[in-house]
Amino acid sequence: MPDRPSPATHPSPATGPSPFGASEASGRASFGASEASGGASFGASQVPGRASRETPPSSGGTSAQARLTAGRAPLTDGAVPGTGGRRPSLAGGAAGSVEASPAAQEEDRPVRGEAPVLVREASPAGPPGVRQASRAAQEACSEVASARSGGAAGSGEASGSVSQKAAPPEEGRAPSEGVDPVPAELPSVLAQHVEGHLAAARGMAALVPAVEAAADLIIETFARGGTLYTLGNGGSAADAQHLTGELIGHYKRDRRPLPTVTLTTDATVMTCIANDYAYEDVFARQVQALARPGDVVAAFTTSGNSPNVVSALQTARSNGAVTVLFGGGDGGAAAEHADHLLLAPATETPRIQEIHTLMLHMISEKVDAWAAA
Repeated sequence: MPDRPSPATHPSPATGPSPFGASEASGRASFGASEASGGASFGASQVPGRASRETPPSSGGTSAQARLTAGRAPLTDGAVPGTGGRRPSLAGGAAGSVEASPAAQEEDRPVRGEAPVLVREASPAGPPGVRQASRAAQEACSEVASARSGGAAGSGEASGSVSQKAAPPEEGRAPSEGVDPVPAELPSVLAQHVEGHLAAARGMAALVPAVEAAADLIIETFARGGTLYTLGNGGSAADAQHLTGELIGHYKRDRRPLPTVTLTTDATVMTCIANDYAYEDVFARQVQALARPGDVVAAFTTSGNSPNVVSALQTARSNGAVTVLFGGGDGGAAAEHADHLLLAPATETPRIQEIHTLMLHMISEKVDAWAAA
């Protein structure tokens, strides 16, 4: 049987710090390397027959454990090592209250990024007393970790840790609100968009004959076997593709596809021309290669002054194609090279683009009906 240190050689808990010995074994668990052999190692009073981990005192009268813990706050009776003098209650296998000595409060002040203490439960094959104590110790450590993070009510104040409280909601904002309120002037700005759109749409009444004439031109082109080419920059490029989609696909009716090509969709051709020549030539060079007499080249532009659009209409006329300009205001420089002008009754870019969409839908309606018939 291993030698046990004599109780007379160690001071009692009331007179000073004590190493892990029989005098403290009745209320505390020692967490260490003995976990691999079946769980946490506990004192002799809980696990009969198990030797204490305490080493005999040296000849100088001070144990190695006492030398290691010199200068730290003494452990209260039943305290768990590593918890700053806190003593979890193990009665009934449930975690009890957590107490902290004043000296331990400063020692165990939480450190940013500190990982919580994890305690594995003893193997089910171990003695029932060990399993019960291990579960209780794990719950106690969880409670200590919760107190350190401010999660347990009152524990953060007891341990000297700073509890983390949610920031109060900003003045004038409900706690559940996650976005800034809508500025008071925004509804009036949005209303101006609607009013501007309606005004431009009402002006379209005078342009219905011009739109119908452009639709008839496109129908005659398809009837003769010609092709419609569309182009534009930015949002106008999207309008050009929109019209092509309505004609190759269909607008409302199931009918044959109609030959339409948008000159903005071939990235290889466009970047080759822009890199080797100039961006001003990205449409004109394609028109020169593709457009023939009897074809139609339709350009979309809100300003009418884009150099590549103006150049494309010039080249189309040179090739014998008919030109159509979807513009706004007075049409800009591009108006001089257009056979058919469809100018939106507006000067703002958003309103011009909105009217262009209305125009291309009107054209699609008539062309769609013709092709379906």
